[in-house]
Amino acid sequence: MVAAVVLCNVVLGTFRQSYTPPELLTRVAAGSMFAVHATIPLGAVAGGGLGEAIGLRSTMWVMTGLLVAAAALPLFSPLRTLRELPVVPPKIRKIVG
Repeated sequence: MVAAVVLCNVVLGTFRQSYTPPELLTRVAAGSMFAVHATIPLGAVAGGGLGEAIGLRSTMWVMTGLLVAAAALPLFSPLRTLRELPVVPPKIRKIVG
């Protein structure tokens, strides 16, 4: 799991750096980090509330089901057929290169 997270971070960081104009890179990176890390406390509160409402064992089963569903989403999306990252749009290409 840790290796997958590291790999995902490397791929997303590389994509963000190659696709975003240099003058917007800090804003895009900060916005991305905020969106990802702001959900952590929300998940903790939701997990605690669910554990209080239905019990810890039931909460763990619910979360297991949600993880399986989240893992299955890419299998049924158009992302599954993509083999390469999108190219830099022409408007951005003029700014960058």
